[in-house]
Amino acid sequence: MEIISDNTDFILPVRTVVSIGKFDGDHLGHQRIFEEMRAIKQKYGLKMAAFTFVYPGNKQIASMGEKHLSLEDEGIDYLIEYPFTDEIRMTDGHEFLKNLLIDKMKMAWIVAGDDCSFGYNKSGNAELLRKFSSVYDYKVTIIQKIQFNDTDISSTMIRQLLSEGDVDRIYKVKGNYYSLSGQVEHYKNLGKKLGFPTANISPPGDKILPKPGVYATTTQLEDGRVLSSMTNIGYNPTVCESDITGIKCETHIFDFDEDIYGQIIKVAFIRFIREEKRFNSLDALKIQLQKDKDVIKQCFNQNYMVKGET
Repeated sequence: MEIISDNTDFILPVRTVVSIGKFDGDHLGHQRIFEEMRAIKQKYGLKMAAFTFVYPGNKQIASMGEKHLSLEDEGIDYLIEYPFTDEIRMTDGHEFLKNLLIDKMKMAWIVAGDDCSFGYNKSGNAELLRKFSSVYDYKVTIIQKIQFNDTDISSTMIRQLLSEGDVDRIYKVKGNYYSLSGQVEHYKNLGKKLGFPTANISPPGDKILPKPGVYATTTQLEDGRVLSSMTNIGYNPTVCESDITGIKCETHIFDFDEDIYGQIIKVAFIRFIREEKRFNSLDALKIQLQKDKDVIKQCFNQNYMVKGET
């Protein structure tokens, strides 16, 4: 996949099938659009191109690196990360269509959701795309929204579910588990002293995190093994009373005693277990951690979760 980022002076070399969006969260609606684009690519020989804006400082469901990997896996050939300047903000829908999609991206076909919008005051939409298709000689496929429990699946829905810790429902609207990836770092080793050694990673700064608390998770190692685990997302209030500035992701992998410092691991969040809380002593914390582990192991044993799915 070729990524054209922060560049307004480009012209793609081939005709394309295009989609526009934030593509945040890789939910079932996105996947339906990409499925249609792949079918068009295969039948008509068009390259797949995705257009998105870059909003510096905005946190996303997927980090920028995760989004790139996901779009590449979906078959995207060109990813346009266009700067959101004052000039583009004031561009109306027709001008956006002609100058960007037709002239720069060589669009021969567009696949879009029925609620798509672009251009100043959202003046570009599915109706405008259909209106000008014969003028600029391109085809239009509009995909209807996919619903879950009578509600449109969207990135906004996933953000809300993350804020509630409802990660098992996220699986149902994404088709895959919310996950965090990072390099295992040294920390205080307190977990090991309590009998619960942890693999600690620093969450990406541009990624929206789930509600603080304890979660049933699976952890994928660099060698491909996927192991049952439990993860705490939060601030360690029991042992970090004076340091509440940095949120941490600490994962205890069950029945595991290997040195994985420096490895890149992927932690998939399966089910919310309990809120993060402050305990009066380390002994009380240790007792609760064992209870959490027992509950999570029971869930795995009952096949509540799809083991190995990350």
